[in-house]
Amino acid sequence: MFVKRSFFLVLTVWLGTICCFASETAPEWTVAAESFTSEGLPEVYSMYTTVLPQLILTELSRINNRLVFASERQERQVRQILDARLKLIQEKSALLRDKDKILLSNDSRYTKTKKRRDIQKRIEDKDVEIAKKGKLLAEKMGEARIVDDQEYRLTLWKKGENLYKRSESYSLAKSLYTDGISALLTGQIEDIAGYMQVTVRLDTGYGSVEQLMVSEVSPYDDLDLIIQLIVARLLPDIANRPPVLLDVAIDPPDAKFFIDGRLVLDPSVPVSVFSGTHNLSVTSAGYRSASRTVSLDGFDRFTVNIALEKEEMATLAFNTQGLPADLFIHTTYIGETPREAEVPRFPIIGEILSDGVKTYFLVDGSLYPGDGNHFVTIRENRYDTGKRIEQLRKTMYWSLGFLYLSLPVSMISYGVATNKYKAYQDGKIPYSQEFVDELDSWAMVADVSKWVSIGLGINFAVQLARYIWAANQTIPKTTY
Repeated sequence: MFVKRSFFLVLTVWLGTICCFASETAPEWTVAAESFTSEGLPEVYSMYTTVLPQLILTELSRINNRLVFASERQERQVRQILDARLKLIQEKSALLRDKDKILLSNDSRYTKTKKRRDIQKRIEDKDVEIAKKGKLLAEKMGEARIVDDQEYRLTLWKKGENLYKRSESYSLAKSLYTDGISALLTGQIEDIAGYMQVTVRLDTGYGSVEQLMVSEVSPYDDLDLIIQLIVARLLPDIANRPPVLLDVAIDPPDAKFFIDGRLVLDPSVPVSVFSGTHNLSVTSAGYRSASRTVSLDGFDRFTVNIALEKEEMATLAFNTQGLPADLFIHTTYIGETPREAEVPRFPIIGEILSDGVKTYFLVDGSLYPGDGNHFVTIRENRYDTGKRIEQLRKTMYWSLGFLYLSLPVSMISYGVATNKYKAYQDGKIPYSQEFVDELDSWAMVADVSKWVSIGLGINFAVQLARYIWAANQTIPKTTY
């Protein structure tokens, strides 16, 4: 036992040390966004003032880290000392006002003297603290200890689910510091000849730290375009890494190209990204998808050539057991069964739709060798699986509720009948016909409620089995 306790103690200390070390070596740099202002914005697009900052934040969440320069870290520490000293000065000013008010009070001379002496002592303490902050400020502004840049983990304030409202009582720097925010996205949407111009600023609240501002113009209906344009310009500066122009050559040319999971609308145009590690992926119907990870550190321009391999296809004739159904493969509509379709020679999931009822199926093209046609039959679901699961779920919960309601009656009646009979056997209750009738009544209630509970328990087990069976219908069916 002592060995086990010692082991767990050592393990706990070790894990705690790792967590503390990780938190110290990976501090957070938190970004928030507030509602954008607007000028001349049509009423129908008024929601853009909140939608745009939230969508931009979502796109920025793809950045994992930010390189925080030494100048920024130095400025933040200086600003925190200045804010702390300002707070002390404001508290001292309030004490001086309170000291003057004592002279106008109705207290006795002795009481006034005592109160003024107490406040004077607090004022002197504030002077000492203010002097310490002033000395610390002078040391911090004169020192050169922060010389190294540091990697910070980039996070979104409240996971990007809420827009920030700055405090009107503090400066922006103090408001952000109080809420644990490193930088704030602010912006303006302006109507220009029927187009929207969106200007976005990244504000840390610290004047000496260079602020970032980008501006782009697009049609009102092309929200994805304006977001991609803005985010593409924000990413290198938020990550604090130099930009890199990425030249992409893709075969086939109509393939979809993704950088870190983000679709690039026109890969034929050089794409601006920030230096560091990025994941590139390419997909196209009829070809095998490809992905690679590239490190762009030390480059100002980088060329990527990606040629996809054609997938080996198998021609299958799909049919259903019942009525004709709409056939989908890779979410692409193929036609109505019976229908021939080409599928890759590896397992894929397809879908058929008949009278509003969906059935997912699994087909493995590698099981059908040669170039000839092969017949595949799909066993379609008879009912709408989603609605059926919801109905059976409600029925199952009601069955469980009735079972719970029956248990107290069954247990209480059985307990009362048993206690009365035991009391009679112990001679605590005398024999009488009235007692016999009462005991028989309780025994009958206990017996009936017991069988009711058993019946409700069996019913719940049946409903649970039906629910599990219905839930299993969502598993893709194997073709034959």
